[in-house]
Amino acid sequence: MGDISFALTKHSQFGIDEVWARMEAGHWPILDGSQEARLGGPVHFTLPHPSGGVHNASGRITALEHGVSITIEQEAPWTGTIKLTFSSDGLGTQIRAIVTLGEDCVPWMLGKSMVFDGEYSGQPKRRLRIGMLVCLSGVAGILGRSSVNAIRLAIDRLNADDAFGSGLQAQLVLADDHTSPQTAAAALRRLAVIDQCDVVITNVSSASTAVLLPLAAELGVLILDASPGMSRRSGAFDIHLGARPIDYLSRSIPAAMSEFDARDWVIIGSDYIWPHRIGALASQVISSHQGRVRDTITVPLGAREFDAELERIAGSGAQLILSSLVGIDAALFERAAYARGLRNDIRTLVVNMDNAVLEHTGSEAAAGLWALHDRFLGAASDSPEFNYQARFGCEPPLLSGMAQNCADAVSLYAEAVRRGGSSEANHVRQEIVRLLDPTAESKSSRRGYGISVPVDVTEITRQGQRTVLAS
Repeated sequence: MGDISFALTKHSQFGIDEVWARMEAGHWPILDGSQEARLGGPVHFTLPHPSGGVHNASGRITALEHGVSITIEQEAPWTGTIKLTFSSDGLGTQIRAIVTLGEDCVPWMLGKSMVFDGEYSGQPKRRLRIGMLVCLSGVAGILGRSSVNAIRLAIDRLNADDAFGSGLQAQLVLADDHTSPQTAAAALRRLAVIDQCDVVITNVSSASTAVLLPLAAELGVLILDASPGMSRRSGAFDIHLGARPIDYLSRSIPAAMSEFDARDWVIIGSDYIWPHRIGALASQVISSHQGRVRDTITVPLGAREFDAELERIAGSGAQLILSSLVGIDAALFERAAYARGLRNDIRTLVVNMDNAVLEHTGSEAAAGLWALHDRFLGAASDSPEFNYQARFGCEPPLLSGMAQNCADAVSLYAEAVRRGGSSEANHVRQEIVRLLDPTAESKSSRRGYGISVPVDVTEITRQGQRTVLAS
């Protein structure tokens, strides 16, 4: 299918120099929600949907000519390019946007899966179909593209190494859960029944996960859940590979209390399953270390204003915040807290601070935050033949810990298929359980299935990150 492009125009009363200065300060006349205009900088904006609503979109600036043009590579919910040009029209500035839609846009709009054949040579004996269900839209949409890129790289590498064995080669079938349990259920059914996937790797929201697990058993499809942990046991058709919240909360909360000589907390999180669980566990840990929870605040998903919440926090008497807001909401809250000056008096511990959340928060607003994640990773692949920038462009999203979890899940699946000589769900699950046994020699045994996944506590600085507690 050829490229689909269209143009939009917008007029600003300001001259080009002033328009540009305002954009560099984070005040865009188009693409609302974006931060300062700089090369490599993230952008976040809303787009109209054919149904009449809007959805969140994100990307990053890949080319910039001061006062002339900005090129944005869109990352979510589909890929594409947006080029902005600026010209004087005598009454201000005319801004023209040329929007080019990627090949995955139409399948996304139609609610279909996107198939990536991967890179391999020769004719495979059989193609395994690896489904991936990930958040590419909704409040968690900024987290998804890094995971998609990581899993595509992993599949290419595994195919090249004949890692699945017996001439088997894999292709990726991608679906978006829209941060919606209903959409997630429909997508899993499509991946299992229509797309005939042998396995589905999920990195979705907690509410979506709760719906998917019983459905996987009904459909007889194996799920490898690489999303952040919910302290649950794996089931007959699912294996949980994420970290356990109690492990990292029991380390980070007393460390923060000791470091800042403080005991009083405010817990803030999205009104959602996972943040509720984090808040309950955090309260237990705080109490067990003679701390106090001054206030617990829940915020609706998709909130854009946090004035009332910040007012409550400022008046609570707390010196510490534990935040489990989701996706773009977490970034917008931290930017609002920084703008209010809250960071001067109250320190914040952010659960699951993915690279995408950090980028959309901005280095200035994020400075001083304590972040919990299993790792912050860079963009470069550790294998030269699968160079990340060469595959996904000069400014791709940074590979995050969650992205690496997805790549690990594919590698684990390949090892199980090769060892067991079968891609049948029950056989693969049994092999994975063996691989993840704490006594197993496999590198994969250090992750998941009741085994504590290492999580670092990191302080965000203007220059990067500083490890506070190494795992």
